[in-house]
Amino acid sequence: MLIYSFSPSLPPSPPPSLPQVGFFVTDVMMNVVSAAVAAVLVCFLEDSQALAITHPDYHSYLLAAWSMRFPDINW
Repeated sequence: MLIYSFSPSLPPSPPPSLPQVGFFVTDVMMNVVSAAVAAVLVCFLEDSQALAITHPDYHSYLLAAWSMRFPDINW
């Protein structure tokens, strides 16, 4: 004969508060933005001529900003 012992169930946890939800949503969105910025910079540094061909205005903007930040690098 099998005897099962059941432990009492835990009370349900309260739903997350509004600041917790806001923090989670903001964290997810900031991670997406951070990844997009990193991807653009990596692509620009790996092959900036592809950007110059497809989007010359963005290329000149990024090149001017990069040259202002690192003036000793010759582009």
